[in-house]
Amino acid sequence: MDFQAAVGGSPCVTCPLRAASFCGALLKRSDHSQRAAGLRTQVHEGAPAQKSICRRGEAIDNVYVLCSGWAFRFIRLPDGRRQILSFLLAGDLFSAAMVFKDTTHFSVDSLTAIRFIRFNRVEIKRAAIENPEVLDSLTESCLTENRDADELTTDLGQRNAEERIARMILNLTDRLEQREVIREHRYPFPLRQQHIADYAGLTAVHVGRIMGTFRKEGILEVSENVLTLKDRAKLERIAA
Repeated sequence: MDFQAAVGGSPCVTCPLRAASFCGALLKRSDHSQRAAGLRTQVHEGAPAQKSICRRGEAIDNVYVLCSGWAFRFIRLPDGRRQILSFLLAGDLFSAAMVFKDTTHFSVDSLTAIRFIRFNRVEIKRAAIENPEVLDSLTESCLTENRDADELTTDLGQRNAEERIARMILNLTDRLEQREVIREHRYPFPLRQQHIADYAGLTAVHVGRIMGTFRKEGILEVSENVLTLKDRAKLERIAA
């Protein structure tokens, strides 16, 4: 299959996030560099909410990019407990580590209905060697993952429950603003209390209590999968 022909008929051509995502580094190259990199396969797929996309310990043949919807990376313990490592938004690589490792050290589930794209891992590695833009994009993704992991470690080790949740909400709203137009401080927010609890190392009951306090203090409100941020400055003070 000719890669340019495959791209020409794909949703990537009109994707509003293309320029700022990893896909953009791959697809905005010249025809000559595309052929030189040997990129020939990209597969678009969809999945409903609460669907397993990849599992910890599985062999990795592909590199995944989320096109739309929400997903999350996590590690599940033998007794069923779950630590969510990160929430994935449109334009995110599932993990840059998937380019370089033969097996996954985490699992990925869809949180909402999603669309995603699979690139052949061998071809992506070749593209990173031959194209500086692809390598730069992968490097940036690695650095971001490492920074976020350090912040999550600090959250779980030193910050209290209110600070953890405040920081999570601010991080998500900042990322959403980079991807779409936000009006009246209203953000899509499909997370349930258990998702927040599994990310912040808390119980769902504790999360519900904190979110209720934030609501009573006029900081935010969550209704019908939409978060309305009413007092960002106060939330920032809590996070700090």
